Amino acid sequence: MVEELVEMIATAFAPGAASATKDRAPHAVKDAYEDLKGILSRRFCGNTSGETGLSEAEKVPETWKGPLAKSIDYVSDDEVFELARRLMDFVESELASRPGDTYNVMPVISRAR
Repeated sequence: MVEELVEMIATAFAPGAASATKDRAPHAVKDAYEDLKGILSRRFCGNTSGETGLSEAEKVPETWKGPLAKSIDYVSDDEVFELARRLMDFVESELASRPGDTYNVMPVISRAR
């Protein structure tokens, strides 16, 4: 289950980065992306591989998703999970309204409490 959550967080970041950087992206997507990026940046502070993975995943998401996921595994908790889920919800909603844009977005996983 932990591996699925980490994969979901890393997966949310990639299309979130792509969507958030588009001029036409809604503020909700941009805000959700910045929230997730912000908490990961704070949690990775001083962790070179985490900081590099986060930075590079914005540029080349598919290449850096794996390394980013390894770093996320050490810093994820309910707050990170909820921010990633929120971002994925916004991205999926945005993609549904723009049929020409596609990203590999996996289904949202419900976290057992």
